[in-house]
Amino acid sequence: MNNEPAKQLKIQLDKQGRPITHTYLTESSDTQRCEVRIKDRVVPILFVPGIMGSNLKYRDVWSGQETPVLLSDEKELANAEVDDSWQPPSSALEILSALIFGLFRTKEERRREINPDVAFVDWESNKIRPLPKRMVYTDRKIAMSSPDNDHEGDVAQEKNSAKEPFQEGESLTEAQKIAQEARMRGWGTVYQGSYVPFLVFLEDTLNDIPACKTLEEYKQVIEKNEVWKKLLPLFQSGSRQSIVAKGDENGSLENTEQLARWLQNAADCEFRVYACGYNWLRDNQQSGNGYSNDSIEYFEAKSEKGINKKYGFSDLNSRIKKILKECQQTDSKCNEVIVLTHSMGGLVGRAYAKEQGGSSLSGIYHNVMPATGAPAFYKRLKAGFGGENIVTTIASPIFGYSAERVTPVLLNSIGALELMPWIDYKVLSDNTNQWLKVAEKATPKTIKFSFSTEDLMQNSDAWYSLLPKLYHNGQLQYQKAKLNDKKNQWEEADPRINPGGIVSPIMELQEMSDAERFKRIMGSVANFQKKHMGFYLPGKTNIAYGNDEKYKAWGSISWLCDSSLHDVREEDLRQAKLLKTEDMYTGKITVELPSGRQLSFQLSKAEDNGDGTVPTDSGCAPEGKVDGRIFIENGYDHQGSYGEKKSASRSSALFSILEFTARKG
Repeated sequence: MNNEPAKQLKIQLDKQGRPITHTYLTESSDTQRCEVRIKDRVVPILFVPGIMGSNLKYRDVWSGQETPVLLSDEKELANAEVDDSWQPPSSALEILSALIFGLFRTKEERRREINPDVAFVDWESNKIRPLPKRMVYTDRKIAMSSPDNDHEGDVAQEKNSAKEPFQEGESLTEAQKIAQEARMRGWGTVYQGSYVPFLVFLEDTLNDIPACKTLEEYKQVIEKNEVWKKLLPLFQSGSRQSIVAKGDENGSLENTEQLARWLQNAADCEFRVYACGYNWLRDNQQSGNGYSNDSIEYFEAKSEKGINKKYGFSDLNSRIKKILKECQQTDSKCNEVIVLTHSMGGLVGRAYAKEQGGSSLSGIYHNVMPATGAPAFYKRLKAGFGGENIVTTIASPIFGYSAERVTPVLLNSIGALELMPWIDYKVLSDNTNQWLKVAEKATPKTIKFSFSTEDLMQNSDAWYSLLPKLYHNGQLQYQKAKLNDKKNQWEEADPRINPGGIVSPIMELQEMSDAERFKRIMGSVANFQKKHMGFYLPGKTNIAYGNDEKYKAWGSISWLCDSSLHDVREEDLRQAKLLKTEDMYTGKITVELPSGRQLSFQLSKAEDNGDGTVPTDSGCAPEGKVDGRIFIENGYDHQGSYGEKKSASRSSALFSILEFTARKG
């Protein structure tokens, strides 16, 4: 008899979702044993990326048109050209190309192309790389639409699609089959550089847990595998991953035994890793629960001519329903998903949990979430992405190296604006919610004046607000005045929010000025923040945040004055007018007091602990509100928190997955 280990045969799913495998007859002299490992449970894991972490395309409704094609005109909309809106680069060649493209991408082009009215999630743009070593794939044709029974005809379409092969399976290589399955799971919707390596890590690691016979054997697995060994310190209360947690010998033995039981439980599970790219330009409430029927997202997923018709809706709620329906074809008892989020994806996850409850969630793990917003949003709105850490500065031509390139995107994006500090934002250094400071450059630590988010909301025209009134030669700029009643165009479009003065493809919005539309957007932002303030799914939430002195962030941000503020009264400063200057988009501004005196200010550098983007002030906000585990981490920058192979976030995410899976039983 052959004593060599049995060869594990790869599994795929048939049209009904049942596991099958293929093998071949050999000569009698070939004594190699083969075995198929059929697991008892299916555990779906759904990853939700951060802002700018989802790939987007757009419909060019303005090209060759005197007036834009209306979203309500489905026939004409289907004929509008589709092109790339937002495609973060991953390979060296893509990065070089994107840097060059970004340098020459004008503010007018950004306004048209990265526009919430016409942009939608792209499922197919990027080649998925790298690929996992193995993946249970299906030969079913991808479901043709959302499984939501409220949408007429979906169920019948899905039944029909399940009877057809996705492609001629035997004509594809193993790698092509895996790539195709990954695309079906949404891997192509997210940024390949930071996220796909993490998805591969989860798919390979979780599905490679050996089938041991005893608990002692699993303890040996932990001892021999660094990935599992790194999880042991995380059992300690308030674990800090930069430090090896200290505990007595019995505690360590108890932790090892607990982890061994978790691995024993997980070994019987087939983990399916999915990704949920969403439209980060739109309201996180919609990205969590469903896009409105009059949106471009709805058209692309529902219309017969829609680009995403074969994939369905991209919001988190629809994706969870569809994933559970798919997994139940293999495991009829599969009724919960584990959700992992990154950055703003945490707001999407919280919006879903607040609206839908936790009945479809085994647990939710938030990583580097701006729980109460982040002052970095304000900095980028006033100065662009330049002048931060090395990585962000190098990439700033892509994101927008000055506010002139950034504001046309951010000021029109409800989702992005929901990242501004919330009303409950707390500055750790002074225990106030006044995160916007004014000081003299000579003595930056001596704060003269300070403002909160509530202040910015109530004084929306003030020089320090998000979209302040702007003056030039004593005249207020960008006044509301119609150029042509028939075309509904405005004489002076504000280049900060609408460069080029484009007309919206939504009839209702055509009747609004730029200022009126922005006021409406900010109303939605305020409602979202108020609704989700302090909410985290009870009993099912784990949190990880960065507290690293090497990756400075803005816990608060200051306007530093070149001259003395000794004799400046707060009321006079509040009434100051923002003057139009050449360098106003680079974090340098000039204001004029009622007396006529002019003051010049410059934004401060980041000086607070965090992850380079989200300060500890916001990351730690869930403490005292979450009854799950909180992991305090360091050693990574914000965007790369999941990307590094030895990242603390990979360990805390893996720990949370095992814990949620064990809790489910």
